[in-house]
Amino acid sequence: MKKLLITLVLAVIATVAVWAVSFRKDDLSRYIPQEQPAAMQSKKQLLLLQEALTGMCIKSEWKKLEKCFSISKADRSFIKQETGEDPVEKYISLLKDYASLMRNAEWEMTQLVNNHNSFVFRIPGENGKKLCISLMKQKGHYLLTSVEEKETHKKK
Repeated sequence: MKKLLITLVLAVIATVAVWAVSFRKDDLSRYIPQEQPAAMQSKKQLLLLQEALTGMCIKSEWKKLEKCFSISKADRSFIKQETGEDPVEKYISLLKDYASLMRNAEWEMTQLVNNHNSFVFRIPGENGKKLCISLMKQKGHYLLTSVEEKETHKKK
C-alpha cells in the first residue's frame, strides 16, 4: 500500500512538472506593454503639455508642478513612511536636473497600444540617458504618474 501511494504521488508530481514546463514555452512578451507613436488628435494636447511642463521647469514653479502628479498627499506620506523617500520629491529633483535640456530637446511622445489614456514623454539627456515622463489622461485632465531616468539601449 505504501509503494502504491508513493508511486501515485510521484506520478502526480511528474504530471504537474510536465504541465508546468509546457506553459514555459509560451511567449511572455505579450505581457509587456507595447508603445506606439502618439495619435494625431492626442499629439496637439501633448505638445501643449510639453510647453507647459517645460515652462514650469524653466521658471522653477515646483510647487505648481507638484500638484500635477497623480499621487495624493496621503499616498505620498504613506509611501514616505514605508520607503523613507517621497516619490514626488524624487520626480521633481529629476525634472530639475533636466530643466535646462527640455527647451531644445527632441521629445519622443508615445502612447500604450492597449490603453490610449497612458502616454510617455522621453527626453534625451547626457551620458546616454533619457528622462521618461509617464502621464495618464483621466476625466479630461492629464496627470503625471512617474518620472524616471533610464539608460539608452543602443540597437544592434
